[in-house]
Amino acid sequence: MRMSIKGYEGKYDVTIDGRIFSLNYNNTGKEKELKQRINKRGRAYVNLSINGKYTSLMVHRLVAETFIQRNDSCLEVNHIDGDKSNNNVLNLEWISRKENIKHGVKNNLFPLEFKNAKCKLSNKQVIEIREKYIPLKYSMSMLAHDYNVSKKTISDILNFKRRKKVK
Repeated sequence: MRMSIKGYEGKYDVTIDGRIFSLNYNNTGKEKELKQRINKRGRAYVNLSINGKYTSLMVHRLVAETFIQRNDSCLEVNHIDGDKSNNNVLNLEWISRKENIKHGVKNNLFPLEFKNAKCKLSNKQVIEIREKYIPLKYSMSMLAHDYNVSKKTISDILNFKRRKKVK
């Protein structure tokens, strides 16, 4: 099954299995399936154009917005089987941010140290910080700059107020 993409009616179609088609590829009048690229987070996206202006859009969102009805409280698209490359409509659902994080934790879709969605540093980085710190030689300010976190975060790590179990 194929349907027009909202906002791109007559230009692009999406299928229930996540394929995207240009209906007038490069103004040739020919139809062509678009190449999908993978972003840093492992999700497929395509570039769609209107009047020469390109926009990158996530394939899973295009499928969900086209084929799955949602209510106002559900803002995120979840891959039910945890496979980000499976953009089939049967594998997608609209859920809240909280439900999406719960699903990821329950199904071990996050590395262990990143089960807190706000976590910026891996366990390895926390250990490195504790090993590198030498007062008056390699300061908390230098560590904060190197790891792109606040001086308070470095202080809390060094004093075991954060990441107590990481040694």
